[in-house]
Amino acid sequence: MTTIRELFASPRSGEALAREEAIKALAAALGDERIGKNIHETLDNDLQTAVRPGILDNVKGELRLLIRSVMEDQRDHLIAILLAAAGQCVWLDRDDLITATARHLGYRRTSEKIREELKSAINGGIRRGKLEGDGSRVRR
Repeated sequence: MTTIRELFASPRSGEALAREEAIKALAAALGDERIGKNIHETLDNDLQTAVRPGILDNVKGELRLLIRSVMEDQRDHLIAILLAAAGQCVWLDRDDLITATARHLGYRRTSEKIREELKSAINGGIRRGKLEGDGSRVRR
């Protein structure tokens, strides 16, 4: 997901890419010179996976970065991604959940801005009753 986010966030990729173009560009970014059937299928699945959490937007078969930064994201969407990253597990440390959510959104690093937005989303999830908090730990 991080490579997909970086590919679509690059200055040249402000525009949408057709699915086949995106597969070729992603293969090149990952160092694959030839795209066989298995690699093509895997990369296509990866692009579909990037659409589900809202990393990419798919409009008529053209893909583009949906949200350029976590600060542009809607609070409800961030809370939904936090819930997905938390999974069905027991208590998680807030910092671990923040890191997992950032990776889920395709960010390689968890900058201070991302950390602050996700801390706020955690608190919003707790207020809405979607997350339960206990000091530095949270759970679904």
